[in-house]
Amino acid sequence: MLLYFLFHMFKGTYLGITITGTMSWSKHISVCGKKANSQMCFLGRNLKGSLRPLKRTSFVTLGRSLGEYGSVACEPYLGKNKDTLEHIQCRAAHWINQDFATTLSLMEMLGALGLETLTDHRRSARLTMMYKTPHHYVGLTPEEVSLQVLSCRSRALHSWKLFHHCTRTEELRDSFSAHAILEWNSLPARLTDADSLDIFQSQLTWYMTD
Repeated sequence: MLLYFLFHMFKGTYLGITITGTMSWSKHISVCGKKANSQMCFLGRNLKGSLRPLKRTSFVTLGRSLGEYGSVACEPYLGKNKDTLEHIQCRAAHWINQDFATTLSLMEMLGALGLETLTDHRRSARLTMMYKTPHHYVGLTPEEVSLQVLSCRSRALHSWKLFHHCTRTEELRDSFSAHAILEWNSLPARLTDADSLDIFQSQLTWYMTD
């Protein structure tokens, strides 16, 4: 007869995402921020004197991807967590441009590099996932992520308006199913009714930069 011992854990890691007993994303974001900053140190040591396009590609591929791991499922709701992630891209923008003075604002540097803020990037990723789920681009059903299309249009801007579940805590308020539904319902019909994923992504880029 085998004996199994169960241990109570305050936090654990599943598929690279740090989950705590309070469902707070602070620990996960802290871990991602440390990994991304460590990666930026590695890139800084090995890409000295490299051209801007190479450094930009390296940051997007190796740095930003670490800092935003799991960002589709979690949206930072505390200012300190948002600042932790934005600091990574701020540091990278100065490094790519080799401009460590204050001659240019962060938005000017990001615009010159063709980079959006991480807040906008996470929003784009969430909305893209919202489009993929009911259109069978991913191995998820709408029911698995609490997506329910309203049977009547009422005042909906499009026919894909989803039912928004009321939440009472900040952790649930900024979870995927609650936070992304509000953004999805506010989109115009030309986006939600797009015939393909490529059309949706191109229209979404134009919509967010308009």
